[in-house]
Amino acid sequence: MRKTRPIKLLSVLLMLAMTVTLFAACTEKETTTTTTAGTTTTKATTTTQATTTTEATTTRFRQSTPLVVGYSPFSEKFSPFFADTAYDNDVAGMTAAGLLTTDRTGAIVYNAIEGEKLDYNGTEYEYKGIANVKVDFNESTNKTTYTWTIRDDVMFSDGELMTADDIIFTYYVYSDPSYTGSTTLYSVPILGMKDYRTQTTSEVYEKYDAMFDAIYEAGEDHVWAAGDAWTKEQQESFWAMIKQAWIDDVQAIVNYVLANYMGYAEQYTGFKPEDINKEEGLKVMMGMVLWGFAEVGDDKVLTGVSGKTWNLAEKQYPTIEDYYNETYTKYEGDPEAYWGVEAADDTSVVDVARSAFIGEWGPKDEAMGGKGVPNIAGIKKLSDTSVEVTVEGFDATAIYSLGVSVSPLHYYGSE
Repeated sequence: MRKTRPIKLLSVLLMLAMTVTLFAACTEKETTTTTTAGTTTTKATTTTQATTTTEATTTRFRQSTPLVVGYSPFSEKFSPFFADTAYDNDVAGMTAAGLLTTDRTGAIVYNAIEGEKLDYNGTEYEYKGIANVKVDFNESTNKTTYTWTIRDDVMFSDGELMTADDIIFTYYVYSDPSYTGSTTLYSVPILGMKDYRTQTTSEVYEKYDAMFDAIYEAGEDHVWAAGDAWTKEQQESFWAMIKQAWIDDVQAIVNYVLANYMGYAEQYTGFKPEDINKEEGLKVMMGMVLWGFAEVGDDKVLTGVSGKTWNLAEKQYPTIEDYYNETYTKYEGDPEAYWGVEAADDTSVVDVARSAFIGEWGPKDEAMGGKGVPNIAGIKKLSDTSVEVTVEGFDATAIYSLGVSVSPLHYYGSE
């Protein structure tokens, strides 16, 4: 549960509808088609003649006249892997096709290649997509298998065919321990996901998972002793990782504020957006103020919740570590209490640090023999057009995470 801030209440005032009306000439019945990423719906309609346009004019209009629309400011992260605002995701979505097809109510269309006709408000719509998906839950093993089968004629914009390798590549990018984007595919309990992300076996993972909990329970003020079940280096590493994960989360707040609330900059800080964008310290200040950790006085002095001040008029700007210190002070060093109220996303500070700790120390364990884990056991290629994903247990929402927008291996990676 995130706390409500004045800025979030005011944002409701910006929910305005934009309507773009296009007038086109026609002389007979035509089919109106609506297409979304991975989904196509069709419905027959009848139109009447509005105007007469010559073929030459129509051709010229199509070739040289751009469609101009109003939109909110972009963060300019148009990569399908790293777009983290709704606006950037809208752009990225225009260049990619998702595995999952849903109807107007969000229900899954399992046989999208052949197409399914579903009723909505008394009207029948046909839904088609690039892939079929089969879901099988095995009660005896408590595992769910998702089998994705794509059409054999889907091409990327450069003419290259989409294959199962592209699906697997996309899954592996989102699963990589170094991935820093907003997609959390790794949170789905895919068989072998933890082993791959930490480069350890399940046994070694459990060992360092327990060690993480023990160090955390001992507390930050614990003085290491020879009788501890961990080394002094591991204890120091642990708290450094907690701090870094917390700092990264604070940076995520700053990024979120800059991407979504710059329209309030002058009202709450006295600085114009263009001035804030020129100074990293002012960006941090913006994040602190809009998230309730500091205020800017009429004298341009920034005061944090701890009482510390920065004279912005004299270019005394806070750093991201200053912001972290303010959050640390307010929540008395408790990362879980902080994250439960303040975090900009759903990634727990402690969980991020846990993954980092196990990923750092697990591979160094003698039991690993210097070897890592090259593959995710639950992701398998069945054919050039089919991929199987096995997940622990059953979660009705998992399929939505697995239905990724497929990115081309030949463009982003290597064969």
